[in-house]
Amino acid sequence: MKKICLFALTAMLFAACNTPNPEVKISVDPNQIASPAEGGYYTVKFTAPAEWTATTDADWLTIVPAAGNAGNTEVSINVAANTETKETTAKVTITAGNEKAEVTVKRAGRGATYIAAEPMLINAVALGGNYQIQVSSNTEWTVSSDASWITCEPESGEGDGEITATIAAAETGDATTAIITISEKGTDRKTQVQVAREGKLVSKYTAMPFSVSATNKVLFSQGNLRYYPSVDKWIFADFQYDIVGESNANISDSYDGVIDLFGWGTGSNPTNISKDFRDYTTFTDWGINSIDNGGNTANQWRTLTKDEWVYLIFTRENADKLFGTGSVKGINGAIILPDNCSLPSDIHFYSCTDKGLVAKGTLYENLNYDTFKHNSFSLQEWQTMEALGAVFLPAAGYRLENMVFKGSPGTAGFYWSSTKDLNYNAYGFEFRTGGIEAKGVMGLEYGAAVRLVKDAE
Repeated sequence: MKKICLFALTAMLFAACNTPNPEVKISVDPNQIASPAEGGYYTVKFTAPAEWTATTDADWLTIVPAAGNAGNTEVSINVAANTETKETTAKVTITAGNEKAEVTVKRAGRGATYIAAEPMLINAVALGGNYQIQVSSNTEWTVSSDASWITCEPESGEGDGEITATIAAAETGDATTAIITISEKGTDRKTQVQVAREGKLVSKYTAMPFSVSATNKVLFSQGNLRYYPSVDKWIFADFQYDIVGESNANISDSYDGVIDLFGWGTGSNPTNISKDFRDYTTFTDWGINSIDNGGNTANQWRTLTKDEWVYLIFTRENADKLFGTGSVKGINGAIILPDNCSLPSDIHFYSCTDKGLVAKGTLYENLNYDTFKHNSFSLQEWQTMEALGAVFLPAAGYRLENMVFKGSPGTAGFYWSSTKDLNYNAYGFEFRTGGIEAKGVMGLEYGAAVRLVKDAE
């Protein structure tokens, strides 16, 4: 009897030791942060058993990154400066599956003097540029950076002020980071701004040729053409499905963002927003420019003509089976397959004619269909198609002056040709819900998308 009781007790203890404890949390290092009033950046390391997210209950904390995959990882907890004399406390919660971990952050109250800066994080494009930092202080301060590719003006100041951080263009494909430090003169108080700069983009284009006449074939660029006005730089979008959308309304010579809708033939004047068609009568191809991730040499790329668009969509062999509309990653657009394309059996592509569109001259149309529902590809499926040379033209919309037409990004696309129609219109490839037109027309003064090509050797 004693042996049975002893065995039962041992089994109970063993079961207790192996029963999952619902209170067990992810181990983090450190789990407490003590920040001075000036704030700063603090690294927390942890191992996540599953995909994780990080959240905070305070608006003076920023977490970078805020989500990730399972495994060993780390986050940067950015503590903003405290402009009050009272100490503040907050928590960062890391959640992975059913497990959670907390990091307590205590921020000291400020003393008689203080210094703070916004933003605390600058995400710089590979092309670099000028970025503004706003300083809040009641004392003298100096500025320094730990990277040679950043210069700051002014290098010192007093009280509230503004710093211009000039970030040079990336020279390699690696992303880089740096810290700008703003120090209170005569004390050890400081505040910091983290800089994350993208790596230099690599020149890419479609892997397979497309026939645009009986004798000529072309390769498409990796994405739509983009322009950075403030630094006078041209690039191709990183991915074929990338569009700028409504931010094109900010177009101006000094705009520090990016645009991708251009008036016809504005290769030498990309920020032209005139409503007078007579300001667009001379076509300057965008391909005359050096495109940073397109070889960075002038005159390597060009715009298709009207006849080339028509040949591509209507005339080449099996043309009606080599194009369609649909979505990639939920983004609507037109899909064009290269000559003699053969997709794997697990990729189901439906041309517009497969789905009931009827040819009417150079127009395929069926107003009873939402053609963007014909195909829907995940990122993984699209990457398989793209490796075989497929082109995706996102529905980038269109613009007039500083107005991007509501609903046009995502529901309509117009891609310029180099061919004018009469004095006030030009041709282009147009698609929308219910139809595709290989030689659509649009007023010269409208902003539309540009996808450049280069002649295949």
